Amino acid sequence: MKQHSGGFKLDEVRASKDFRHFMNVLNKKTFGKAFQRFGKRISVLPVMENSENERLHFHVLLQCPDKYSSTAGQAIFAQKAQSLWKKTYFGYDQTSSRLAADEGWTGYITKLKGQADQIDWENFHWN
Repeated sequence: MKQHSGGFKLDEVRASKDFRHFMNVLNKKTFGKAFQRFGKRISVLPVMENSENERLHFHVLLQCPDKYSSTAGQAIFAQKAQSLWKKTYFGYDQTSSRLAADEGWTGYITKLKGQADQIDWENFHWN
């Protein structure tokens, strides 16, 4: 994440709001009106982390929607998510995605090694 944007310094509250905006846009682009009318949403586990050099960022586990279940579909979904993330206020070009998560990846993103590291419960959603 960008650590400064538009004269604002990134903090936990701004990071969470920026991530919420990202998820709202991703859900709307993925599910259309079903997101607003029926609450259809992508399952997400967002973990906010502060790196050793005090750089605030997210590690995220997104469940790929059924309509993107093929390998090609998963790649399209990952590209869409990365593209939308870069358009957020604090979005940054440095992103990485994996098409399959295993226990190792889940353990890595939830390691919570520092006091500032936390699961962003306000943006957590799992079906």
